[in-house]
Amino acid sequence: MIVSNYFASRYGIDLGPSTLYHHHTYPHDVAGIGRKHFYDYHDDAQGRGIVRVLNPSDLNDNEFLLWGHDNGALAWENSGYPLTSPHVDRLWAYEQTGELGSVEVRIYAPELDLSEEIGLVVSDQSVFVAGQLPLFFPLTNMGDYLVATVDFPASGVFTIGTAPSVGVEDISQAEIVVYPNPASSELAVRVNGMASNTFTVQIFNTIGKKVLEVSPQSANFTIPVASLASGMYIIEVAKDGKSTRQSFVKH
Repeated sequence: MIVSNYFASRYGIDLGPSTLYHHHTYPHDVAGIGRKHFYDYHDDAQGRGIVRVLNPSDLNDNEFLLWGHDNGALAWENSGYPLTSPHVDRLWAYEQTGELGSVEVRIYAPELDLSEEIGLVVSDQSVFVAGQLPLFFPLTNMGDYLVATVDFPASGVFTIGTAPSVGVEDISQAEIVVYPNPASSELAVRVNGMASNTFTVQIFNTIGKKVLEVSPQSANFTIPVASLASGMYIIEVAKDGKSTRQSFVKH
């Protein structure tokens, strides 16, 4: 089940009710732990990424925890929006089925500068949200790796950083991430920095004509684009008279 969800995320496959990981804009190095029965379980996983999760405190039948990342750089970002405190440029998403209790998270990243106290910065939203302070779990340096005990919310995102601070919501400072680009039938969109369901989304062609408008229910959503003609388009996210834009190509 874990392997199937890895491939589903990586290649945009719909597993229907067997889907354990819905974060298709975080398709890299997806790994997971979980249990089907007391004799059929996997409680220690790392995959090819730097994040290892093990030793869940309360793992029961049909409970899982999967995670993956957006392939951002393993380098410090000393400014940003909405997360304004120093943090690693890479963003991980996670999704929990059931309640596994606390888990041990190990980070194998010897290249990180550890001159400041750092930890896992965890949000229960699909992106970090302006005005909403994330959770912070300090990481202890164990020599070969960094370790923290974390009780993850049901789903959300996390990164590595110092004690977090966030900015005030401003749509002009938000970032639109689209995947895949070029797109053929469906465009996955993530709006970094916006709360859920607080903005409008429109798509324009190259001569400025609006060809599509959607009302997303979260800051992480998909748009069907199969009906659009091949070519370049602009996606615009707007709120309170301000907006930000990103381009994409339709096959």
